[in-house]
Amino acid sequence: MAKFSKLYLPAITCLICWVTAFLVKVAPGTTDVTVTLGAFSVKVPVSKPGVLIAILVVLGFISLCGYLVFDYSTLFPQYLTMNVYHDLDGIRDSLQGLEPFQVPKLVDSTNFRAYQRTYFEKLDKKISDSLGIPKFFTFGSEYISSGGKSDTVVEKAQGFQRYHVAKSEGELTHVLNPPGAPRVEFLTKNRKFDTGYDNFALKPRSPVHGVLLITKYEQILLLSKMDKGVEYQELLTAATKVTAFPWPHISNTVYLADAPEGLVPIAYAVFQ
Repeated sequence: MAKFSKLYLPAITCLICWVTAFLVKVAPGTTDVTVTLGAFSVKVPVSKPGVLIAILVVLGFISLCGYLVFDYSTLFPQYLTMNVYHDLDGIRDSLQGLEPFQVPKLVDSTNFRAYQRTYFEKLDKKISDSLGIPKFFTFGSEYISSGGKSDTVVEKAQGFQRYHVAKSEGELTHVLNPPGAPRVEFLTKNRKFDTGYDNFALKPRSPVHGVLLITKYEQILLLSKMDKGVEYQELLTAATKVTAFPWPHISNTVYLADAPEGLVPIAYAVFQ
């Protein structure tokens, strides 16, 4: 209910004020102002009918100012559960879900597969050296399932509709079910790495187009939740679009890795 009020109450209040001002009628030879709404009408005695109309118009503008001062940090969900996938068709669909925004420094789509495989080969080497699990991601994405949860906190910052991603971390369990071989699994923990992308502003077009959140994560590889873990030096970039109208919605998150030519998408998360 609170989200609905912040999203729609200023606009509804403004609409009521302006429609009421439009419906005001002045009876000839009197100073009564008649406001008609359907079958109902109300007479309001005023010395100057135009004053009431002006007041209603101004009140409409004032109500819209609520969009400048309200704290919309609650529109960004804090706790989410998700499944992560690596197929290229899903990655391309998830990138389209970020439109009209574009991920900066995104590599050409014809190179997605080659760069993705290079990333997972490097990651597999680290997993093999640190956890003793050989060829996890390069075995075949059709045999891998990944799922977990995330915890993200967005706070209002100083200035008109400026915000800051104060915290973002998550945990994923990766499971490999190879045919004719034992099931293997390990965990990754992601923690936000502070960057300039953590600050953003809601602009006039943001309610319709949404905002693009870009965060960078440090990764830790673990065999179990009780394991101390091993840090993986490669930072992971996440791009997510959040829209407010007609109701708050969060897109799939696209995960991207650094490549010599820019950022390459390697996976995407679907939120429950």
